[in-house]
Order: sequence, then C-alpha cells, then structure tokens
Amino acid sequence: MTRTILPLMLLLAAGCTNKEVDPGTDSGIGTDSGNGSDSGDLIDNDGDGSAAGEDCDDNNADVFPGAEEVCDGVDNNCDGAVDEGVTTTWYGDADADGYGDDAAAVEACAQPDGTAAVGGDCDDGDPAFHPGAAEDDCADPNDYNCDGSVGYADADGDGFAACEECDDDDPAIHPDAAEVCDGVDNDCDALVDDDDDSLDTSTQSTFYMDDDGDGYGDPDDAVQACEAPSGATTDSSDCDDADAAVNPAASEVCDGVDNDCDALVDDDDDSLDTSTQATWYADGDGDGYGDPDSATASCTQASGTVSDSSDCDDADAAVNPAATEVCDGVDNDCDGVTDPPSAADADTWYADSDGDGFGDASNPSVACDTPSGYTDDDNDCDDTDGAVNPDAVEVCDSVDNDCDGVTDPDDAWWDTAWAYRIPVTVTAAATDVDGPPVAVDVDFRAALDSLGDSGSFNEDSVRVVLQDCAAGQPELPSQFEDEVWGLFDKADHRDPASDEAGAVLFLYDTDGDYTSLETLAASGTAALAIYFDTTGSAPGYTTGLSATVTELSNDDSTATFDTSAGGLLGGFTYDGSVNLTSQVTSCCGNGAYTSSWSNTPMYTTGTTALAVDGPVVAAIESEASLTGYDVRYTYWMFDGRPELWAKVWAETTASTTFGHATDSANGLRPWESQQTDISSGAAFTIDTNLLYGDTAGSSHGLAFGYAQPPTYVTSLSVYDPYLIAIADDWAGFGGGTPQTVASGTTFLDNIVMVNVPHTGAFSDVQDTLFGLMEGISVSQGAAEAP
Repeated sequence: MTRTILPLMLLLAAGCTNKEVDPGTDSGIGTDSGNGSDSGDLIDNDGDGSAAGEDCDDNNADVFPGAEEVCDGVDNNCDGAVDEGVTTTWYGDADADGYGDDAAAVEACAQPDGTAAVGGDCDDGDPAFHPGAAEDDCADPNDYNCDGSVGYADADGDGFAACEECDDDDPAIHPDAAEVCDGVDNDCDALVDDDDDSLDTSTQSTFYMDDDGDGYGDPDDAVQACEAPSGATTDSSDCDDADAAVNPAASEVCDGVDNDCDALVDDDDDSLDTSTQATWYADGDGDGYGDPDSATASCTQASGTVSDSSDCDDADAAVNPAATEVCDGVDNDCDGVTDPPSAADADTWYADSDGDGFGDASNPSVACDTPSGYTDDDNDCDDTDGAVNPDAVEVCDSVDNDCDGVTDPDDAWWDTAWAYRIPVTVTAAATDVDGPPVAVDVDFRAALDSLGDSGSFNEDSVRVVLQDCAAGQPELPSQFEDEVWGLFDKADHRDPASDEAGAVLFLYDTDGDYTSLETLAASGTAALAIYFDTTGSAPGYTTGLSATVTELSNDDSTATFDTSAGGLLGGFTYDGSVNLTSQVTSCCGNGAYTSSWSNTPMYTTGTTALAVDGPVVAAIESEASLTGYDVRYTYWMFDGRPELWAKVWAETTASTTFGHATDSANGLRPWESQQTDISSGAAFTIDTNLLYGDTAGSSHGLAFGYAQPPTYVTSLSVYDPYLIAIADDWAGFGGGTPQTVASGTTFLDNIVMVNVPHTGAFSDVQDTLFGLMEGISVSQGAAEAP
C-alpha cells in the first residue's frame, strides 16, 4: 500500500508547487501596487470568481476554493488535499480469484491493476481459497471459504460435522433435530417452521382469523401455525369478526350491539359511553310529548317516555305542541301564549264606538275574549250614532235607523211612544172609491199575549196610521168599539163588552184630514198599521159627526129616526135635499108578507138606542117584536161620507107562513124605499154578487143596494116605483109558493144595505155604489213590537 500511495502524494505535491510558481501568473513580487495590479484591480485569470491570491490554480476555472472535490488527482477545492473523501478502496488480488487481501488495500480513483473490489481472501496466493468457496468434502480440513471453520469440524459438539449441518455453532440445530417453531431451520432440511412437513406441531401457536382487521380474532375461526397467517391474530376475543367497530377495545355505545364484547349491551354495560345515550322524557298523558322536568338518559326508550320534551302540561293529553289552540284559558299548543287571536275558535269582534252593542264591520279584531269597546255583532251601519243599529226602530227621518239597507221604508215605526202595532193591508174593490170606510176586527188580547205582554189593552191607545214616509205617515182618525165585531159582515155585529177585542173603524185617506177623500184605486192596496199599547189617551179628533138617539148627521147627510115608529128611518137628506127615503112613510111596509103586507109604519112599538156615538162612526139600533117574528135594524154613518148603512135581522117567534098567491115574490121586504118624486124613474138591476137600484128626483137621487146580498134571490119586484128586493138567505123558499117555517127560523140574517145620496144622474155615483157594495178586503199581519 505504501508503494501505491507514495507516487500519488508526489504528484499532489508537484501539482501544488506548479500552481504557486506558474510563470503565467504574476506573483505580486516586486510590483508597484503590492496587490498584483498596477491599477489596483483583483486578478482572476480563469474567471471562476476567485482572485489569483486565493485561487490555487487561477488558470483552471474548475479549481477554486469551495469547488466540489472530484477524483482526478487535483486539489479541486484548494484545501491542500488531493481527492480527499472521493477515492475507492481496492484490495490486492494476487491469485486473481476476484477476492483481495485485506492487508493489501489501496485508495485510488480508478481500480489499479491486480486489485479486486472485494476483500476477505484468507489465502491470496491460492485461488481455491476465498469467501463463498465450496466446502463439500467433510474430510478436508482446509477453510476454503475463509469463514474460520472447516467442513469436518463439529464446533457445537452436536455429533454432526459442520458440513453435515446448517449451523455448527448451535448444538440444537442438526439434521436429527426436531423442527420447531422458532424461525430457524432446526433439522437443516432448508425448510423452516410451517414450511417443513416434519414440524413439531405442538410448538405451533393458535391464531384466530381477524376478517374485519380490527386486531381481534374470531374464536370460532382458529388456525394453528408458527407465525400468524395474513389476517390472523393471537387474540380470540372478537364477538363479531364481521364488524371492525366491535371488539374488546371498542367503546360500548347505544346501538343495540355488544360493542366491547363483554356480553353486556348498551345500558346493561357499566362501560357504556353515556354520551351516546338519548334523553327520554316522561309522557304521563300519552299524547306523544314529554315533560321537560322528568328526563331519563338511556339507550332505549322506556315505556311511557318519548324523545320530545316540549309538553307544557303532561297531565292533559289535549295540551301539547301539536294541539289546536282554542279559547279556554289554557296554552293548548305550548307556545307560551294563552288564547291568542290565532286560536281556532277565536271570535271576530267589531269596534262599537257608539256603545250601542252593535259593531262596525270595517273595524274587526280577532280575540278569544271581547276586547274593550268591541262587540260580536258587525251590523252597525253608523258606529258614531248609538241610535242607529239593527235593534233601533226605523222611523221616518231620512236615516236607515235599523241598518237594513232601506231608509224610511213603508214599515217605518210611526211613533216609538207606542209599544205595539198590527200591520194591515187594505185592498180596494173592483171599482174606485174615494175614502172607503173600513172596519178591522182585532183581538187585542190575543195580540198582547203573542207579544208576551200580560197587561190590559188600553182602548184609548188605538191609532191608525198610513205607513208611507213620503206622505208623512198621516194618522187617520179612527175609533175602537169594544162591543162591535163584523160590522160589514152578514153576521151579528154585537161583541161582548170588555173582552179586549172589537172593531177599529176609520176611513181610508192619504192625508188623514177627511176634508177631501183620496181615491183608493180599483183593486189597489194600501199599507197601514194599527198602533196600540197598554196605556194611552184618547185622541182629540175634530169631527163633523153628530149622533143622538133620533139623528145621525155629518157635514154631508142627515138621517132621522122616528122613535114613535120603533126607531124606523124617518128621513134621509143630502146636501140640503128633500127627504130622499123613509121607512115610516112606506106605502107597503118593510117586513114579511104573510096574508097581506103590513101597514105603514112597520111597527109602532120597540126600542131605540144609540149604540155607537163616534167620533168617526155613529150607530143607532132599533128592535121590535111583531106578530110571529122579531126584527132588529142597525143604522150607521161615517164622518166624512154621505151614505147611510143599515143591517136587518129577523127571526120567527112562531110557525109562520110566507107567501104571495099571485106573483113570484117570496113575501119578504127587508126595506122598501119611499121617495117624493120616485115615479120620475127608477132603475133596477142585479149581478152575480150585488143587488142594487136607483131612484132619481128633480135634483137629488138615491142609489140603493145590498152590499152583501142574500144568498137566494128569485126576482125583482115589478112594483114600480118601489125598490123591492125579494130575497132570503134561507134557500127553502120557492117562487110563488107560500112557505111555512118553524119558530126560531132566521129569515133575514143581518143583511147589509147601503143608501148613497147624490145629485145628478145615477152614473155619477155608480162606481162608488159598486165599490161600497163590494167592500174592501183587509188582511192583518202579526202583532209586533218596534
């Protein structure tokens, strides 16, 4: 080695010397500047960035301080050493067997001749000796492979030469040894442990397959081996080898699984990770919502618990967050608000600014309880006026008082001082009549009872009003007669006294003054109302009607009655006329024909009484008992109208024969008319419903008729100039044949007649007569309060 190194060192020394005395480099000796340059600049001949004074070879750009040292026999980095740290160790190989002598090692950049890269040759003079050489002759004592042993040696004393076994340092290893699990080829058959069929399996270990790779094996899937097979482990404690999350090292969590394989699951395992438990709340009322103050942590839901904690009353199943909020003073839906406006049964209330109990529909508010100043009604049409509301009484004042959408309707209340009224509709006859007389039969007791008023009806409270706001709702003069009922009907008009029922009598008139009677057109209707009360005072009507026992008169007509003749009509004048008719002076009587007509007058005895004394209607009633029958006449007159009305009733008091042997008369003359100049002309006629006639004098006339004729009429008499109606209600009479009737037979049953005085021709009053005879119809509505 010394010989090899010395020439290299000499070369290095020569290299350094040559660089120092390079004739191409200014050494700086004897220069003027003393720094290698007359100009004072540094010299760098090779341009490697190192000045000549520092660069050990300023003519070689690869040589300079800090350069990378390479194996080239040059001091590349100018550190004074050549090829330091970059040479390779080579070994002298004298026998050329590829293995060198460690003692003949040299350092060189390239492999010198006669060297090898690998040392360890124990005999470099013999190529049979070198590491790895074969030693297959157990009797050869030479150490050919240079391992310090020879094949025939038995270093471990196990009875096998080294060449006969695989480890002569271990007496337990030799061809007769038992193969055991230790990672060693114990029996030297080149097979180790499990790969050796001769393995002593008792030395194997038990491994368990770990299919889920969690490090814990399946106790039911065991494997015997020296070393753990792939996917196996020595642990056998996995209780679910299909789930890596289940093993003894796992945390027990709430999932219904024995996660840590301790045979305890979830809440039964003391090692449970309680953070995985759920919180359950007692649901005492079973509504699915729990009590937040009664919580329990557990993996599984216990009976009677729920996961919800929002019940605000766990004693009431109707109270929970899903419940419908209703108005009951309870927070049904647990939102912290009791009886809010959103409650299902919350009512809509309406502002009642005027305090009349009725609200403004345009100002609503929804709430369970009535807000202050509100009401549940929305029908007020003027919430600024407490007198205007649906309960107000509609009156004629240009205001819709009762909020029905109609202002001043025909049914507006006339005067709220009156407690009650009965609506009445009058319907005219088939012909026009000026201010026709009206008699309305009213049971005021029944009306009060229907209204729930047990008080006594007050007769003086009765008022008749035309229900017409446009006309000013005029009051029509009227009177109530307690003992009159059905005055214009073919019936006894007498009514029991003090029964709180009777007739309300008045004339139809649109202004109520009775000075000029307005026409009720043919078949026309008018709405009126009879107002009444349990208290009141009589009206102070101004009337032209005068009534005594002997006279009925008004501003148009006068009728006188002869008390000496039993109260028969003695005279009837109109507008200063002559006497137009008289029963007293009748030529032939006014009664029944038996064997002959009765003499004039019809009777001389009887009674006469003032039955009704006004102020709107007055009536006289006369009665007498004649041979074989009783008779009663009733006469009445209205203020403001010229006509005189009469009603006759007759009844036999013994068996009586009526007859007339020579003509078709039935022998009944309920009323014959006598007029001074009657022979100047008389007209007679009959239609389906009415019997009427007319007499005309020089300046005045009389139209007469049955307003409600008898039901049986045979003919009109030919006795001109007399108006003779031959008729009876009793249909048993036959023309020209005397008839005998038993005692108690009513043969004139309250037949109604009317005398209409007039001037001029019959045609002037014809329509009036027809209208009065037909009469008007009256319908009553139910009694009502305002």
